Amino acid sequence: MKKQRNIVSMKAYRRLSLIVKLLDGESIGVTLKESMMMKPVKSISVVYGIGKELAIPDENHDCAKCNLKNCQFRSRPNINEIVSFE
Repeated sequence: MKKQRNIVSMKAYRRLSLIVKLLDGESIGVTLKESMMMKPVKSISVVYGIGKELAIPDENHDCAKCNLKNCQFRSRPNINEIVSFE
């Protein structure tokens, strides 16, 4: 049985306020603006899935092969084309 990969969509970010609340982000000075922007600005959040049934990607995600046709990340330019490491 082939395991299906799941991509986190922008809908997941709507739950960021719940995550910050449950983890008591304010105790370390992390709050959310109404726009869901974390404050201080250099704050980041990462959510890892843990479980026996989770698929492990064998390659980087390619939006051209993704079946989420309305994903807002499709309209963004490829970061590798913008950033020059030279």
